[in-house]
Amino acid sequence: MTTAAVFLGIGDGVGHPSPQTAFEFDYTDDGAGADSLRIRHAGGNTQTVGTVFVVEGATPAGANGEYALATFGAFSSGDSMRAGESVTLDAGTFPGVSTLSLRGATVTVAWDAPNRQRTVTLSTWRDRRS
Repeated sequence: MTTAAVFLGIGDGVGHPSPQTAFEFDYTDDGAGADSLRIRHAGGNTQTVGTVFVVEGATPAGANGEYALATFGAFSSGDSMRAGESVTLDAGTFPGVSTLSLRGATVTVAWDAPNRQRTVTLSTWRDRRS
């Protein structure tokens, strides 16, 4: 399943306007705890590795939390994510996780202002299975 979302200038603030970025999500469910979610930068502003992914409701519980782009191995600290580039969330990219189920999970892509006084949600993926 592929989903795309665009959020334009939400929460603009003095000195640090929010990025205008589109993300696409491509989810794969293998039914055996090896789910994966590819998050692709589909266009707009370049994102720094400070962009945050928040994962809630994943199994095991150790996969839940807040992660920077660099966590998933596709980027190093100091890199930027440009249109067409992606990261994949799966058991191989989460530290200390041998299986990953995204059943009932929510993954949020957020942007933190450089001064961390403000966080803006750029896009959200939710598992819709019951």
